[in-house]
Amino acid sequence: MTTPRQHLWYAIAMLLFRRGIDLSSDFACSLAPAAGERARERGTINHGPSFVVDISGFRLTFDSFLKRLPPLPRDGGEGTGEQPQLMLRRDQCSRGIGIRTACRLAMLFCAMLIIGCDKSPGKPDPARRPIAPHEVADFDSLFQRNCAGCHGRDGQLGPAPPVNDPLFLAIVPDAELVRILRDGRAGTLMPAFAERQGGTLTDDQIQILAGGLKPKWQDHSVDAATLPPYAGSDGDAERGAILFANACAECHGDDGRGGDAGAINEVAFLSLISDQAIRRIIITGRPDLGMPDYASHAGLDAKTPQHASSQIDDLVALLASWRKTGNHHINATHSAHNHDD
Repeated sequence: MTTPRQHLWYAIAMLLFRRGIDLSSDFACSLAPAAGERARERGTINHGPSFVVDISGFRLTFDSFLKRLPPLPRDGGEGTGEQPQLMLRRDQCSRGIGIRTACRLAMLFCAMLIIGCDKSPGKPDPARRPIAPHEVADFDSLFQRNCAGCHGRDGQLGPAPPVNDPLFLAIVPDAELVRILRDGRAGTLMPAFAERQGGTLTDDQIQILAGGLKPKWQDHSVDAATLPPYAGSDGDAERGAILFANACAECHGDDGRGGDAGAINEVAFLSLISDQAIRRIIITGRPDLGMPDYASHAGLDAKTPQHASSQIDDLVALLASWRKTGNHHINATHSAHNHDD
């Protein structure tokens, strides 16, 4: 028993081969392979068994077309397993078709494309479609494209302070992460990423990045209440010089001019880092580079977060004074000796 779909294929075949098609058009026709041998014996046509339909880049050979046609009963009897004999005379191929027939043929051909083809030729696969930059919506892809170059591939070991740092993630407010990503840090290498400020990220992408840092890297065992706050206040550079001599000079050298950990009393370095970033590094250290956090410095009093915060303010004030005038403003070692006297 045949289905409506099978009858549609036969209707198209009969229309093509019984009415004939102008060979000068986009269609070229000859005999079906099943009837080719008989036609050549009769001298009806001497073309090879090649039927081709080629419209707007869609190409269908009769061999593949005929394979879609299941055997139909001949003359109302049982199926014989033979394909129907579609005979075509030379005069039929040379005869044009009318407008009405052409419209019917076009309708049938469109139906053939819709019903008979599982996938339209040349249609792109949605799964392989490139994603536009503003459509990227997963944290890992956004981080690798926008942050890894400075903060490291895994949020560590980059030229910028690590964001994969439990102490930092414990103290930084969520709103501050959004603000920094959106507006950047003026006077530093941290750019603004918001599109309206010349950046490359949409507001949604900024929210994805800011909201993804803590779920990915935060250590919930770190209690923010036991740490100095993220933001500080104005400090005293004179007190900061004494603290530096006791807690920092061992690694960074007298007056920060260089030691095992390198010089930090350098205008080139200090001009690229903000006071807030200095405070943050004093609190968290650089665990990826071996720099200890504030609680590990013997010269700092970490008994209470408030007292530690005040001392960190003084150290930030000292480094800020070096940014303005180099290492000639306050001599940390001299100040420490005077204090001891």
